[in-house]
Amino acid sequence: MLQFFLINFKNPILKFKLEPIFEQIQKEFQNLTVELKWNQPMFIMNGTFIIGFSVAKNHISITPEAVTMAIFTNDIKAANYEATNNLFKIV
Repeated sequence: MLQFFLINFKNPILKFKLEPIFEQIQKEFQNLTVELKWNQPMFIMNGTFIIGFSVAKNHISITPEAVTMAIFTNDIKAANYEATNNLFKIV
């Protein structure tokens, strides 16, 4: 499923950044399943949304579950990622 998503990338730099992220998630959290919703990959556990990824022209938006976002807010700020209450962006 992720290969179907990655194959259509126009920006090779963002593809290069996303592939290892997806590989690590699948390695560390084998109980998560991948679903494409609104043409964006989302990792799900027992029907519950855990984290999603959305790709724009020049960045990747990462949308973790609200609890996870709250836990990592300080780390996200320390990494100087642009963030809102619900997502953060990497370029």
